[in-house]
Amino acid sequence: MQMTIDLKELLLILLIIAAVVLVIYLIVMVAKLIPALKNLNLVLDDVKRITTVAANKAESLDGVIDETSDMVLGVVDAVRGNTNMIDKFSSIGTGLASAKNIADRLRTDDEKDYAARARARRAKKRK
Repeated sequence: MQMTIDLKELLLILLIIAAVVLVIYLIVMVAKLIPALKNLNLVLDDVKRITTVAANKAESLDGVIDETSDMVLGVVDAVRGNTNMIDKFSSIGTGLASAKNIADRLRTDDEKDYAARARARRAKKRK
């Protein structure tokens, strides 16, 4: 019995081998791609969180800017007007108190915790 391989059979065998190699290559490539996609998801989650914080701060600042401009206009009007000195100082004090309240509202819980720890450390050093 004599085995002969003609050109068609040889090309078919080569194509099958190439297909098997391609499938193995694709499997390896997908295996390496999965961890990269997991890392990308983590990065996108961080970006989403940061974007949310930035948007919240921007909305808060919008109100602060409006209140600050009202405060400045009130001080300017008080200085320009013919009001007495008590009214002028009262407006300035009210404006400063408003600015402090606004700054306190903008603080996040983490910032408040950090400030409390810093005050506690300073109190320990004074003792």
